[in-house]
Formats: sequence, structure tokens, C-alpha cells
Amino acid sequence: MKLQEYELDDTELVYTPYWILDNGSIEESLAVSDLTRRTAKVDEIQVIEEFCENHVSSSPLAPLVE
Repeated sequence: MKLQEYELDDTELVYTPYWILDNGSIEESLAVSDLTRRTAKVDEIQVIEEFCENHVSSSPLAPLVE
């Protein structure tokens, strides 16, 4: 079976909300998609991992969002 080939003419940014379940470290925290309800480790999604690295302090009780 031959797959059709597609071309991207334009790309568009889409906001996809995630809930972050902070389990004390980036490696143990989870991201839950508000749209699909899928769960992934935070360190598997680069954008969310970068957000957590920039906003999570060393204290496990610190909020993710200021």
C-alpha cells in the first residue's frame, strides 16, 4: 500500500493546555493533556520540560506557576 505524500504550505501554532502533576522532580512529574486526557512524563515533552526547569524551584512545595 502506497501512502499519499503531503506538503505543508503554512504552519500554525496551536495552544494545547496541559495539567502538570508535580511529584517533586521533573523526572517524576506528569503532564496530562486537557484535550486528549493522555498522560506523559514531563521530561518526554520538551516544551513542558523547559517550562518546568524555568519555573520550578528546588522546593517540592513551590507552585509551578507564579
